[in-house]
Amino acid sequence: NQNNQAVNDTLNQLFLDSEDHESLRHSVTNYENIDQLSLAKATEYHELTEFRRISAYLYRRNQKFKQSIELSKKDRQYRDAIETSQESGDEDLIRDLLEFFIEIEDKEFFTVCLYTCYDYLSPDIVMELTYRFGLYEYAMPYFVQTIKDLTVKVDKLQSKNEVREKREEKAQEQQMSQPPMIDIYQDLGFMMPNQPMLPGPDGFNPGGGMGGGMGSNFGGPPMITGPSPYGDRGFSTNNNQNQPNRGGYGGPNSGGPNSGFGGNRF
Repeated sequence: NQNNQAVNDTLNQLFLDSEDHESLRHSVTNYENIDQLSLAKATEYHELTEFRRISAYLYRRNQKFKQSIELSKKDRQYRDAIETSQESGDEDLIRDLLEFFIEIEDKEFFTVCLYTCYDYLSPDIVMELTYRFGLYEYAMPYFVQTIKDLTVKVDKLQSKNEVREKREEKAQEQQMSQPPMIDIYQDLGFMMPNQPMLPGPDGFNPGGGMGGGMGSNFGGPPMITGPSPYGDRGFSTNNNQNQPNRGGYGGPNSGGPNSGFGGNRF
């Protein structure tokens, strides 16, 4: 196995002892299965700059960004420091590096850092630094790019808003162009089944008498509710029988004095 840690560590130590920084750089870049932090510490204080750069690279790869930046700053490897700060995405580290460039009066690398770390810087921080130290000329590329990005964002929002307004206007026009819905049942005077029916003229109610017999007239003559012209002789109202009185016209006893056949039966 070419990526064996024991083999890799042994080879890296040989490269370090022989001060072959190119072979060591190639090894740590292509074979990551090594004790990276131990090698970083072993090369951190090496007398050769390239080995110290390897140490800064190993710290950076293990997300020890602050240590890596400090090593690069000491060795004046400012591009390595800027790339490390960009990879970290930490605004505080980037601001510290900007203030470092201001302190050493390296305005060119101040501009390079603004450009490289553009996505992680707030415009108010850059404005503050440029105002305090009079670096408008060197920060102008940053502000130009910021204005450009803001313009693009505003244009996109405006375009989306226009599309939305056109869609709403079209929906309103379609709604206005549609004919109004007509309630057929209401226009014809019908009611829904769950709603009470209104009585018609002369007490006409088409649904009033269906449940309990013909309780209402369907437009016919009014029913007679007064006394019967036949007196008590017609149909009996006795609760014990609902059949007609078979005792003739003389009452319930066929042999009474009012019997139509006298008092005798055939």
